[in-house]
Amino acid sequence: MAELESEKIANADEVLQYLTTVLRGEASETIVVGTGDGAEAVDNSPSIKDRMAAGRELLKRYPGTDKLLDARTRQTEAAADIAEMQRDELKGIGYKNPLIEALAKGAAALLAKGDDKSEDKRQGS
Repeated sequence: MAELESEKIANADEVLQYLTTVLRGEASETIVVGTGDGAEAVDNSPSIKDRMAAGRELLKRYPGTDKLLDARTRQTEAAADIAEMQRDELKGIGYKNPLIEALAKGAAALLAKGDDKSEDKRQGS
């Protein structure tokens, strides 16, 4: 019973093959066209709209070939890296810029000297 059911359902390869035949214009459908003498069956190739739809469906199954998706992925990863670095900086962990560290130490030393001078002035007055 399961074998009979599985034969009724197309597998992924069959679907991809069919979409490819539509995209390439190899598939055809029979349509009925009204004529002056009645109706006539005519084989019709896929329209541009149908081919484009098949192409979109195929591309959905191969996301690695989409340059826009790759660019968005890189952008998202870069934003996540920046956010992690900012978080680490706020927590005081991770990479520390030596120039900024030196400036901070120098500023702290100048502030300490300024505090010593103001105390000396207060004591001397």
